[in-house]
Amino acid sequence: MGAHSASDIVTAGDRRCKAARRGGVRPESDGEAAGVECGGEGDLDYVVGNTGLNTKYDSPALLYYGDVDGSGEKRILEAEFEDGKCYPIRGLSCSSNAMPFLRGKTPKFHDFASATLIDLYAGRLEKAQRFEANTLESGVLMNDGKGRFEFRALPSMAQVAPVFGIAMSDFDADGNQDLFLAQNSFSPQVETGRMDGGTGILLRGLGDGNFSAVRADQSGLLVPGDAKGVALTDLNGDGWQDLLVAVNNSQMKAYESIPPAGGKIVTVDLDAADALKIGSLVTATLSSGKQLIFEITAGGSYLSQSSRRIRFVVPKNESIREVAVRWSDGKTDMLKVVKNDSSIRIGR
Repeated sequence: MGAHSASDIVTAGDRRCKAARRGGVRPESDGEAAGVECGGEGDLDYVVGNTGLNTKYDSPALLYYGDVDGSGEKRILEAEFEDGKCYPIRGLSCSSNAMPFLRGKTPKFHDFASATLIDLYAGRLEKAQRFEANTLESGVLMNDGKGRFEFRALPSMAQVAPVFGIAMSDFDADGNQDLFLAQNSFSPQVETGRMDGGTGILLRGLGDGNFSAVRADQSGLLVPGDAKGVALTDLNGDGWQDLLVAVNNSQMKAYESIPPAGGKIVTVDLDAADALKIGSLVTATLSSGKQLIFEITAGGSYLSQSSRRIRFVVPKNESIREVAVRWSDGKTDMLKVVKNDSSIRIGR
């Protein structure tokens, strides 16, 4: 698969790797929490994975943690609202195994099913910690540039299963960031069962903070199973980002990107200590004025680390005119770029 420099070694799902089984990523012809500029306003937005909507849980889902049975042991209670009343989510069998007093309080399944959380745990819920999940969708936190974020849900195909790994790149070279999401969870407790409705999904960025789902027969990406870590790196030396996906109890999967017509890659290398590079924000301004943003992180996407080599995808008929680096210590450097430069180095 060719040589790989030290900067291109990645981890995915906590597995160190250089190469794996090949597949194929083919963008359509017409063209990660993880930071990405996806609204076109030049601010860093954040993609956040969540449980999704294909689940037994409704919003808001409640969780209580405390000594709710008087045993001195802290327990977890899951609850949700129905017709304005709060009921436990877990059934009598598993609940009474942990808290036997429930068998005496509600000897029949009908008694337990009809009882509210207050009926069952009166006088003890007030002392327990209460947590609430009021949004189950995976989505994007859109940055208004003034320190406030607005949540925007991703398309419905992103909601069919929990999202763990997230990878971002402009896979079709149209100037907008696209997303790949690794889906599913095989680890919920037995009563809930597997959340396995997903096969991974490629989402094409529309440039305004919205995304459209790309079918698997068009993207070439099909990742069933308990998919977790995702990382990007150049596996075949052509400069374009390829995709690695770690799946629990299965082989790691690798998908080679097929370069889209007209697009080109410009790499940016930062010549500085890791303490200065990690947390830095690199902004490339194109000839049209559009800005491409890359945030250097020390990990992400569920126990994974993509290559730290910065690769900007420059659309057809565009070029980079300048690159700015806001280092982790807050200082900024800017470099004017020669039109045909394909490799840029900025040092401190």
